[in-house]
Amino acid sequence: MRSVLAKAVSDFVEPDEHDAIVDQMRVWGSGMVLSVAEHPEIWTPERQLEALERFLKALRLTTNIRPTSGAGRARAKRTAAPATDV
Repeated sequence: MRSVLAKAVSDFVEPDEHDAIVDQMRVWGSGMVLSVAEHPEIWTPERQLEALERFLKALRLTTNIRPTSGAGRARAKRTAAPATDV
């Protein structure tokens, strides 16, 4: 996973920040996976994407991530729960 992240951000971060950014992304991703496993009813796909977008914005990386399939969008709407700050 680290090599995938490293390649994905290589064009968007300064070389001296690259390893630290990849570390932050890896740790954040691992934490999100654990949170989803522990509380799937809270961490809906929609909420996960919103959290990811906030995280990338904090790293000064931007994205426009949305579910690619109609099923993913329908599932996000169907399982949406009120968001609360964690």
